[in-house]
Amino acid sequence: MRIFKNIPDKLELVVTDLLGNYVSGLIVNYEVIKCSDDLVVYSGTMDEIDSVYSKEITLTIVGEYRVKYITPEGYENGFENIIVDDYDNYKGSGGGGLTPEQDLIIRKILGLSQSNYRIFSPVYELINRQSCMTSAIIKIYPNTSDCNNDVNEITSYQIVAVFDSQARMSGYKVVEE
Repeated sequence: MRIFKNIPDKLELVVTDLLGNYVSGLIVNYEVIKCSDDLVVYSGTMDEIDSVYSKEITLTIVGEYRVKYITPEGYENGFENIIVDDYDNYKGSGGGGLTPEQDLIIRKILGLSQSNYRIFSPVYELINRQSCMTSAIIKIYPNTSDCNNDVNEITSYQIVAVFDSQARMSGYKVVEE
C-alpha cells in the first residue's frame, strides 16, 4: 500500500471464516510499526462498519511501515506493508507519479467538474421575461480553503451563453483565459 505523508488514509480489513464469509462483531486491534526502528507509531482497536474493520491514520514521516492486524483467537492475524511518500516529490518522479503537466490537466478536469469551483461576475439579460446568464468567469482552485478565500487559482475561464428570443440557449462557450 502506498500513501502520502500528512494525508489521512484508511486501514481496512475483512475477517473471514473457513467458508470465506465475512465475520462481524469481533474486536480487531492493529499496530503500525516504523520499519527503520521498530517503533509503534499507531495502535488501537479498529472500528467496524458492515463487517469491514477500519481505522483512519495519518503518517507524518516518509518511510516504510508494517501494519499488524491482531484478531481474536481462532482467526488468522494479518500483515500489510505501507510505503509513505512525500506527495510533492512523488507526483513528478516518473515512478508512477504524475508529471507536473499531467497533474495540472487533472486539476483542470476536476475544476471543470465543479470541484473547488467558483463563478464570478455573472451577467444576466432579460429575455422573454426570463433572466438568463449570458456571461461569467469561472475560477478553479487546488483545494477548498483556497476556493473559499479566492486565492491561488489554478486557472480561470470565460463563459459566454447565447439565447434565442424564447430564452432557449442556442450557444454556450467556455474559454480558458
